[in-house]
Amino acid sequence: MPTSRVPYVKREELDLEGQASWDKIAAGRGKVFPNYQQMLNSPELAARVCAVGDYILHNAKIPNDDRQLSVLTIARELNCQYEWSVHEPMAAAAGVRPQAIEAVRHRRYEMLTPREQLFAACSREILQNNVTDATWNALENILGRQALVDFVIHAGFYAMICYCMDAFKIDLNPGMQPLLPIH
Repeated sequence: MPTSRVPYVKREELDLEGQASWDKIAAGRGKVFPNYQQMLNSPELAARVCAVGDYILHNAKIPNDDRQLSVLTIARELNCQYEWSVHEPMAAAAGVRPQAIEAVRHRRYEMLTPREQLFAACSREILQNNVTDATWNALENILGRQALVDFVIHAGFYAMICYCMDAFKIDLNPGMQPLLPIH
């Protein structure tokens, strides 16, 4: 039973400018996913948010497995069922180890490899407004400055998405099972 606070907009419900925003979002992702259907209640902003997401997905210099582990960490720390349930299969497809997915799911970060721990730690420190010099320097040595800046913006972006999805009370996609234990 749907519980969403914000309606899922259909393209035909939008004016011409809103339809242009819909089309921009669909062009970058192949379709308009439910989270963007909710954001399209503010069409121009939805298109701008999506443009940042598209940059992160297609142009940021962050290895995909590291990026997906970070998304899971952010979703776990913010208890965002939707983002976790969407990204867990994506993380597995990107090569994130099943053991790492389980470790993050249960906040057992000590079970991660040193590299995984570093990406998870930076994601968590960003959420806590406390990125340590040690974490920053270690990640900059791995990624370089531009990719580290991309990573910080990526983390902020996914935190924003989690906050929005939880505030909107987004429903899981049809047929999707909740994959994150919320406690």
